[in-house]
Amino acid sequence: MARAIFTTPGIVLTRGGVGESSLLLSLLTREYGRIEARAQGARNAGSKLRFGLEPLHTGLFSLVKGVAGWKIVGVERAESLISSPAGVKTLGNITALLSRLAPPHEAVPALFDLVRKDLFFLGATSDGDVLRNGECITVLHILSHLGYVPTTEGFAPFIEQESLTESLIETMKPLRKEAVILINTSLAATGL
Repeated sequence: MARAIFTTPGIVLTRGGVGESSLLLSLLTREYGRIEARAQGARNAGSKLRFGLEPLHTGLFSLVKGVAGWKIVGVERAESLISSPAGVKTLGNITALLSRLAPPHEAVPALFDLVRKDLFFLGATSDGDVLRNGECITVLHILSHLGYVPTTEGFAPFIEQESLTESLIETMKPLRKEAVILINTSLAATGL
């Protein structure tokens, strides 16, 4: 019996090898939330999946739900979130946080759309201040969408803004230290 194929936009958060030729990936998807999915034979030299399953990549993933979990059967329009090497560490920090905090199998489309835009913005810059301040704003976005940080008066503009902008990042500069304290307090309260 043929299984239904589900297609959804997604971001590769993490990836690890399984056996000799397969991969196990953590994906943040628009329709299914954070999922773990296996890509059979993706490490083989001739695999069509091979290049679309790198960490910090986004694309349109075709998935099959099996008894043992999700399997990736295709990826289209795969593209790197990074166009400047300076952003690798920052984007890695953000995707590591999403791997820990994003609820499994619970779609949060607004969070997915916001994070995807923020990651593309940050991945295109090499300015250290923009990366540091943009990371704070993106983490505040994530924590707010997941209910871990309240919208306080001083940080409301950062939480309510739909995406990163140069002016928003510039506004964060003098508040970054306070933002980091708020973020760390919220993360400590999650217990993760």
